[in-house]
Order: sequence, then structure tokens, then C-alpha cells
Amino acid sequence: FVQTKKTARWLCDLLKSDEGIRRTWNPSFLVGQGQPGVLDGMSWVEEQQPLLNMFRHGTIKLLISTSVLQEGLDVLMCNKIILFDRTWSLTSFVQSRGRARHAASEYVVICSPAEKDYY
Repeated sequence: FVQTKKTARWLCDLLKSDEGIRRTWNPSFLVGQGQPGVLDGMSWVEEQQPLLNMFRHGTIKLLISTSVLQEGLDVLMCNKIILFDRTWSLTSFVQSRGRARHAASEYVVICSPAEKDYY
């Protein structure tokens, strides 16, 4: 999970630039719908729903997302959840942890050694 739509797009582009990651994981990003008239969001029918279906069927194996997946959309059997940004609320932290439902799932927080006490 990342905090912003811009970070989701940037991280996805970075990961896709590595051929091995691109072929193995086929990364994609999923962000919320955004404000009316603002072009940085994704529509449910045209973009979000097809991406989630590809993720559920294993076509996409790595999904970089904002909090839109923490709070309402159902994603089954995630085996690894990674928090990329530190600025999460306790609620967001708990919701994202709840996405790691697979029996052998891992929950990873990327942070500096000084930030470890925060988590």
C-alpha cells in the first residue's frame, strides 16, 4: 500500500522497468476514483473492476494500491502486504493488516531503523 496515487503510478512504473519483475509479477496499480473533473482517479467499471479480476485470477500478481483496497474492496488470499509509506493511521494499519488473509501470509512495513518503534 502507498499513500498517494502519484506514488502508486511511480512505483508501478519503476517495477515494470525491470524485465524480470514485469514478466514474473506483471505489476499494476489501483487507485481510488478521485474527485469529479480530476483525471487522476480510476473508474470502477472501466478500470478498477477489470484490474481486480485480473488480480484474482493471477494475471496480475503484484498490485500497488492506495487505501482504496484497505477500506472496502474485497481482495481474497493476499499472501504478502507491504506498507510502502510511513504515514499511516492506526485504522489504516489494522485494515491493511487484515488483507493478509492467506495462511502463510507476510506483512512488511518499509521503514527506517528509527521508525521501527513506531510500528
